[in-house]
Amino acid sequence: MSHAHDHHPDHHCCHVPPEIREDLREIVNALHAILDELQEVEHDVHPKPVPQLFQGKVNLMPKTIQVGGTSLATLVCLDQNGQPFTLDATYKEQYSASAPADVTVGTPNADGSATITGVAADPGDTIGCSITRPDGVVITAGTDVLTITPAPPPTPVLTSATVVLT
Repeated sequence: MSHAHDHHPDHHCCHVPPEIREDLREIVNALHAILDELQEVEHDVHPKPVPQLFQGKVNLMPKTIQVGGTSLATLVCLDQNGQPFTLDATYKEQYSASAPADVTVGTPNADGSATITGVAADPGDTIGCSITRPDGVVITAGTDVLTITPAPPPTPVLTSATVVLT
């Protein structure tokens, strides 16, 4: 009677001597080491993309000022993975206003923030910003709205007096 179709889970068609079985284990271990090395090389050749600015939004604090007052415009930025992104001096910011005559914008700081000064009353001046990345790509940040209220009237000051004698 033939045993060719009678397979035991631990044996295949023939008996493998122990010394060959040990050699096979060493070959398998060597192949695992080669695979680990190849995965490291793959990581070095194709590293994760460097985070880069993907989107931004202008945030004004405070959002309401009087004529002559200031608001700090900061930029809340995210990278291509939706993670917070910090600007540095290699980025160039250009702020804009829907009513440019109603505000002045200070020179942006290294972190992209800038001081906005109200110069005329405005119920809602939309402040935006274009950010140029070091690679030349321009990101248009979302806007915020600045309300500029009229300055209070000056406090009366006595400038002259008349004495009437009777």
